[in-house]
Amino acid sequence: MNKYLLICSIFVLVSFISGCSSEVSDKYPTSFEKMVYSIGDCDETREKGLDKIDIIFDGDLILLDQSIEYVCCANISLNYRVDGDILRIYESNKGEMCKCMCTYDIKAKINEKGINEVEVYGVKYSDWPYEFIAEKKR
Repeated sequence: MNKYLLICSIFVLVSFISGCSSEVSDKYPTSFEKMVYSIGDCDETREKGLDKIDIIFDGDLILLDQSIEYVCCANISLNYRVDGDILRIYESNKGEMCKCMCTYDIKAKINEKGINEVEVYGVKYSDWPYEFIAEKKR
């Protein structure tokens, strides 16, 4: 009986350790099956009006590097959908709305085969819909 318990314990430990070694890192702390991403802290010190968005194709990887100006009480998250060869990235605010503004850095890495176009839809909040903000074709 003790031998069986030892083998099960080792199996659970190995499964746990291998599960922890995914691509999640400080740069991309949020992970889904084929996407890892991060939303930087609200930075109120950066110059306003310098939004940027870079979409990079690297084989099957799609990289998003974005800076946006948005309300400082937000809790921004990402999700995506694949329609044929088009990858659509959606940004949502699951936090609050307030008057102060700041800059957020958004980084995402998505591993999907057969993508020839990426569209990005800006921050949805409550009944405020997604807004198309950028696209790039391979």
